[in-house]
Amino acid sequence: MLRWLSSTLWIVLAAVAGALLGRLAAELRRRAEHGDELAGVLDHVSLDPRTLTPREVVPGLVAAVRVGDVPWSYLHIPRWLAALCVNGGAAVLARELAQIEELMELRPSESRERAGGAPDEPPDHTPDGMPGGAPDAEPSGDLP
Repeated sequence: MLRWLSSTLWIVLAAVAGALLGRLAAELRRRAEHGDELAGVLDHVSLDPRTLTPREVVPGLVAAVRVGDVPWSYLHIPRWLAALCVNGGAAVLARELAQIEELMELRPSESRERAGGAPDEPPDHTPDGMPGGAPDAEPSGDLP
């Protein structure tokens, strides 16, 4: 029982550490892409474990539980390492994952919401079924 409790504690600590390290790495990456100075990054990133949300910690815990299942069990990855790496990777790749969710329409587009349009707004159709407004002039039979 004590061994299970110790192992569970290490897994939770690794999941929290992975989420915090992922936050730090994501901020460093953002600053490097924008050309900002990297020196003061610790002043702007919250490394307090109390600020973590369940969404940041749970993926690592799930990975730690699933690492013993086939086919992952053949890799012999320690559960704490799976929790650390999954949470760190999820935090670093959060921006790309958000773009993928948007492309797959799992989440409404932020650009559409900022533009004032509803996410599920149908396109404007004319009575004849063609998208867009009415044409400026009637088409003539003469070709240019």
